[in-house]
Amino acid sequence: MKYELMRLQRKLKTPEYKDIDERHRHAMIKQSTTVCAVSDLEKYHAALDKALLRYHGLKIREINKIIRELWVSQTLVNQLFSCPND
Repeated sequence: MKYELMRLQRKLKTPEYKDIDERHRHAMIKQSTTVCAVSDLEKYHAALDKALLRYHGLKIREINKIIRELWVSQTLVNQLFSCPND
């Protein structure tokens, strides 16, 4: 057990494990920041999707209103200028 502990202590002094605590801390900060960024992007995506759908719905209603008005006006014009077959 003592030899194993000494072997592990030597291994901790190698370049691979040098400043491992600091590198681990940086990795955890990066991971936490990434999780927060992903969460924020998901919220932004949902809000943007909802806004685009609402805008699309409004524009479709406007277009349908214009089409309806043109249809009614054209129908009235046709009725006014049509000749009865009497």
